[in-house]
Amino acid sequence: MKKDLGYRLRLMRELNRMTRERLAEVVDLSVSYVGLIERGLRTPSLDKLTEMCEVLHASLDYIVKGSTESVLTKLPSVTMKTAGVPNAS
Repeated sequence: MKKDLGYRLRLMRELNRMTRERLAEVVDLSVSYVGLIERGLRTPSLDKLTEMCEVLHASLDYIVKGSTESVLTKLPSVTMKTAGVPNAS
């Protein structure tokens, strides 16, 4: 579960062409902590996770559960298939 959450956060960060450093700065976390989250070694607080989702234009539902119905909330030019979402048609 942690690894999936971290994978999806990293995917959305990369789709937004954001560096780990910039994401850490915007959500007020250390770069190393963001890296630990992305590797599934740490889980952020709900507040920080919500903030990260807002910054990355991703639904909390997608990041936490992998629900692909609302993967991209503000990136309409990116399809789920081109975003690398597994099993997306």
